[in-house]
Amino acid sequence: MFLGCDCTQLEVNPVAETPDGDVVVCDAKVNFDDNAEFRQKSIFERRDFSQEDPREVEASKYDLNYIGLDGNIGCMVNG
Repeated sequence: MFLGCDCTQLEVNPVAETPDGDVVVCDAKVNFDDNAEFRQKSIFERRDFSQEDPREVEASKYDLNYIGLDGNIGCMVNG
């Protein structure tokens, strides 16, 4: 999955076992390399922008990273 889909993170928690002995993933977080969008069109077409911070979505349109923080202190860095 990491190589074939350009996955950068796969977090599975929790998993459950059915009475038949099958293992089922109940929740997962999966991230993909943004630079691989041209290779993974079918994955990136499934992106649900309603589940993301609108400020982060707007910043991504300009190839910027935005992380919203609480408080009144700002941090702008390069590198």
